[in-house]
Amino acid sequence: MSNSSTKIYTDGSHREICYVIGNHKPIRAPVKENGCAVTGNEAEYRACLSALQVAKDQGLRRVEILSDSQVMVKQIRGEYAANVQRLHDLKQLIIGLVEKFDEVKFTWIPREQNLAGIELEKKLKAKGEIK
Repeated sequence: MSNSSTKIYTDGSHREICYVIGNHKPIRAPVKENGCAVTGNEAEYRACLSALQVAKDQGLRRVEILSDSQVMVKQIRGEYAANVQRLHDLKQLIIGLVEKFDEVKFTWIPREQNLAGIELEKKLKAKGEIK
């Protein structure tokens, strides 16, 4: 088995999440909580959670989560407190999943390097939801 990590790019908006696992095509999904749109930070967490679940299901053991959400990355690393209850709950779900891997690293990257963010932005522009 290889010791290299699989890169996973994640991003979320108040309407959709997107993630890219390794060299695979981007996965996008609508995101809602009880039929309502979620906040941007919640969407970032949900994208990460979904990507980790798929990575686990694919049998990946070492992954690196790459996100342009400094808040999410630093909260999960324990550098910032997750004071909003819904974010704290999502963080706990992510930590629970992380324990099922051999290694998970969380890395902040600039927006222009986030493959999931680029994909999400492209689709939202095509729908006319952003300029």
